[in-house]
Amino acid sequence: MGTVTVTTFTSDTETVTRTKLNGLAANILTEFNGSIDKANVATDIALSKAASFADGDLSSGVLTITHSLSRQYVNVTIYDNNDIAVEPDAVTATSTSVTTVDLSSFDTLSGTWNYRISI
Repeated sequence: MGTVTVTTFTSDTETVTRTKLNGLAANILTEFNGSIDKANVATDIALSKAASFADGDLSSGVLTITHSLSRQYVNVTIYDNNDIAVEPDAVTATSTSVTTVDLSSFDTLSGTWNYRISI
């Protein structure tokens, strides 16, 4: 069994956990609410992104999420303004950094909604 060393760095916008196993290191971004300074953290592996949105963030009922998770096929959970998970009309794996979520059947969204997207 190898040696595991874990160091966590937290700022106002993100939490990065640096994990080292048998001399191999990776930074694991466990919470993400902003941008990553790729120049300083070259081996980031973003695991998830969570953010809030409102009706004004949709275009024709579709939410475009830019996630930079480096994976085209990701998991998406949408929570309404009552913190209840809802099933979107469709989720499209647009690219390795963009996912679109169709919420057009919900008409005008009330209040603040949230999403979590993960690999």
